[in-house]
Order: sequence, then structure tokens, then C-alpha cells
Amino acid sequence: MNPSPPICYGTNVHPAEDLAGILAMADGPAAAVREALGGGDPLGLALWLPAAAAAALEGSREAAAGLRARLRDRGLRIDAVNAFPSGGFHGARVKEAVYRPDWSEPARLEYTRSVARALVRLLDPGTTCTVSTVPGGWRGRAADPGAARRLALGLAEAASFLADLAAATGVRLVLAPEPEPGCTLETTEEAIAFWRRDLPLALGGAADRLLPHLGLCLDLCHAAVAGEDPAASLRRLRRAGVPVVRVQVSAALEADPAAPGEVEALRAFDEPRWLHQVGARDRLGVLHRAMDLPEVLGDLPRWTARRPWRVHFHAPLHLPSVAGVRTTRDLVAPALRAALEGGSPPALEVETYTWSAVPGFPGTPGELAAGIAAEVRFAREAAGGA
Repeated sequence: MNPSPPICYGTNVHPAEDLAGILAMADGPAAAVREALGGGDPLGLALWLPAAAAAALEGSREAAAGLRARLRDRGLRIDAVNAFPSGGFHGARVKEAVYRPDWSEPARLEYTRSVARALVRLLDPGTTCTVSTVPGGWRGRAADPGAARRLALGLAEAASFLADLAAATGVRLVLAPEPEPGCTLETTEEAIAFWRRDLPLALGGAADRLLPHLGLCLDLCHAAVAGEDPAASLRRLRRAGVPVVRVQVSAALEADPAAPGEVEALRAFDEPRWLHQVGARDRLGVLHRAMDLPEVLGDLPRWTARRPWRVHFHAPLHLPSVAGVRTTRDLVAPALRAALEGGSPPALEVETYTWSAVPGFPGTPGELAAGIAAEVRFAREAAGGA
């Protein structure tokens, strides 16, 4: 068995919206996860940097130095960064608002620049760090033929800024849109078409300078909900020359409407905060999509003929079933083997941000830390066998 590559965990599971919240997160939940893993080596974080925190860090060398010291003292390090939700991710109702501002809005570019300016204060020269971002914007079922071009133009402008920043600081940031059901980039084929067609047009003659600052973030849960085998998706992306620079190691819910009790068990996951898109195939193999779980639960006669239902709910990674509903955990190890076949391995991030919405959610900080630690161990074992 090969040694396990580094596994970080996504801190967007914690409601830390500003710099004070991030400092408290380092002292409390993140330090507790490291302790639950036995301490010792530093624990990698995929640090969520909301707009308020990024603004505080880019505006103050002292603030950035303070966060660097706090992370170091707690045995934590930044392995990756999340610049997808710009804020409000743990509000009472998030849903489609998680994609705003999207890449059609100037505020998305400015937020991304702010995160980048903060990161060059937090990272050492010579560091390469991936930064996840929204895959364009929310489209639902509506066709928007201009959305991919707007995304490409926004990424090109961001990459130009990152290239200038790297030349000035020695920190290379790689911006990585994260395909998600219902968004501009949803499937593997859309990502490949975007990389071959839309992005080259936007980069023009600057491609050689800008492409080192762009990649793709593949979320295993999202790929499963889109009706894909994540391992096959990773191999198709590699053959097509699309650089997958981060893999979010996650599992979707998977329910068979014909199995006794599974539909009723799934109702407990219909919560009001986040979108829970659904994908399922009919008897002819055609994929059908729902933009949120209530759409399926409100139309059972139609949806019971489609199976299995894969639901965008990041299930605790180490559990084969949660509250009576199975997960796509079995897709994780093959996907990690595929991810690690290439020459330059992607960053690997456990990203189960939905712990607080899991029925029977661990009620104490210690229980949450133990749950996240169990996920990291599972991912390490799965990756170590790759």
C-alpha cells in the first residue's frame, strides 16, 4: 500500500464569517479535529475565506501575521482555500444565494482578488495553493448560451491578476471552478467543452501565461448527482487535458424509492438551508434532474420510476448509510485511485459542510470533531491504497 497523500478538510463546515470567527475556529473546532486525529503532524485545512475575513486580512499585515501565528501554534496549515461562498453560508436559508455574486457580476472578480491579496500575506513565497470558486452561476433548467463565455472572461481576468501577483510575491494561486448540478458547468463533458472552446477564446494569446493559474475542482458528490462515475470522470478530464487541481472527497445520498422505508428516511434530509439537487435515471438510462429535494418528494408517482436517487447532500464520508439512507461512499476509493494516477496529484479535501443538517447531528463540539476526524481517516485509508 502506498503512503497516504495529505488530506485536508474544508472549514466551511464551521460558521466562521469574519476574521474573529476564523481565529476562534482555529482555537476551537479545527484544533479539536487535529487532537481527535492524535495530534502530531500539522493538519491541513481547506480554509474558507468569506469576503469579510479576506478584506480584514488583505488590509492589515498585522492581522495576517496574527492568523499565521495562530494556525502555526495550533498545528494547522493552509493546504487549499475556498472562495466559493462569499458569505452567509450558514444562514437560515442559503439555497441559490450561495452562487452570488456569480461570474457575470463584477463583485465576484473583486471578491476573488481580495482573497488572493489576503493569501499572499498568509502563504510563503514558493507556495502553490488552489482556490475553489463558483462554476459560473446558477442556471437551474434554463439555457443561457452566454454563461460559459462570461465565466471564461471572468476567469481570464482573474488569472491575469493572479499571474501578476505571483510575479510580485512568489505565491502561485490556481483558481478552480467547481462543477455543480444546476450551474453553468455541471457535467464532465461541459467542463471539457469549456476548456477546449470557451476558455482558449477568452485567454487568447496570453494562454501560456494564464493557464498555470487555472484548473478544475472536481467534487465527487456533485459528479455522482450528475449521473457520473467520478473515477471515469477524472480519467476523461485527464485525457482531455483538463487539469484537475483539487478533488473534494465527498459522498452523496443514494436512495432506492422501491426499497421499504428509504423514501420516508430521505424526508428527514429535506431541510431549508441548502440546495439538495437530485439526479436519477429512468429505465432507458436517461438522466432526470430535480433542482431541490422537495421537487422529488412532491411528485413521487413520476420519480419512483427513476432509480437510484442521488441527492446533493454531503453525507459523512466514513458512513455507508446515514439515518437510514445509503451513500455513494463506495465511489470514493476508485475515484481517488483515478485522481492519483497522473503525474501531478491534486489537492485532496474532505468537504462535508452539511454536518449541522444531518439527522441526529452530533450535538457537542467533541462529537463533531470526532466525526470530521473519522472522515479524514477514511479518506487517508482510501487514498493510501491508490
